Amino acid sequence: MRRYEAVARFPSFSRLTVLFLAPTFPPLNFFIDMANTKSALKYIRKTETRTLRNRQVKTRLKTLAKKVQTAVEAKDKDALIAASKDYISALDKAGKVGLVHHNKIARHKARCAALIAA
Repeated sequence: MRRYEAVARFPSFSRLTVLFLAPTFPPLNFFIDMANTKSALKYIRKTETRTLRNRQVKTRLKTLAKKVQTAVEAKDKDALIAASKDYISALDKAGKVGLVHHNKIARHKARCAALIAA
C-alpha cells in the first residue's frame, strides 16, 4: 500500500509532459511505476524538470538563430548585430551548462562574426 501512495503522490509531473507536448518514448512518467525507492522517484522528478528546462533553452536557441537569419535576409545591419549578440549570449549560457557542444558554439560565433563583417 505504501508504494502505491508514493506513486499516486506525483501525478503533476506527467501533466507537465502533456502540457508541453513532449513526445518522448517511453513517456517520462512510465518509470514512476518501476521506481522502488524514494530516491529513484526524486531522480525521475529531477529528470523531468531538467528535460523541460533544456527543451526551453534549445527552442530559444532555434528562435534566436531564425532571428539572425531573418536579419541577414532583410540586409538590416543593426538588427543583425543585435540578434547576433543575443544569439551568442544564449549559446554561451547553454554551453556553460553543457547543453551545447563547445565546437558548435565556436562555429556559430564565427559564422555570426562573418555575417556581420560582410
